Amino acid sequence: MNRSRINLHTLIPCLLAVMGLGGIAQADIVYNYIGSYGGHDYYVTDLDLEYYDARQAAEQLGIDLGAESYLASVTSQAETDWIQSHSLDTMWIGLNDLDLDGNWSWDSGELFDWTDWAPGEPNGNWEDENVAVMNWGVDVDGSTVYGWNDWKDQNRFTQALIEVVVPAPGVLALLGLAGLRTRRRRH
Repeated sequence: MNRSRINLHTLIPCLLAVMGLGGIAQADIVYNYIGSYGGHDYYVTDLDLEYYDARQAAEQLGIDLGAESYLASVTSQAETDWIQSHSLDTMWIGLNDLDLDGNWSWDSGELFDWTDWAPGEPNGNWEDENVAVMNWGVDVDGSTVYGWNDWKDQNRFTQALIEVVVPAPGVLALLGLAGLRTRRRRH
């Protein structure tokens, strides 16, 4: 994985992101592109962040790329397997019960109808754990990865897994045509 640092406020990182090359930096956070799955691009921060900083980093990446983004919504075993083929590190995901204890929902608004809680989770830790991480633990021989864990939203630090919605190819083509028409009018 290329870990080059680039200023997000230039055209170069956007082109790199579209091509799937390199990492992008913002305020000392490097967003490392890990690949595309299900029409979305995935990035992992190089820094361990507190939960609210991770959410802000996800939002900022989307703003800088001109796309919708959020802490990842991991909604199937296939998606989990794909993510874990790239990283077994513990990472923030966009799952929380901040609005109502025990009522878990995705930041993206996607339906919460599949779970991958580690054994004994979520345990709430006296109703003080309201956000989630994935890849909670790996056993000694690496044969079993334990899924999600509910965690405190403050004073806990880990990488952020960020999901970016990629426009469908037809939308990109229309955007490209609109750009060509604009150029033709100017000449």
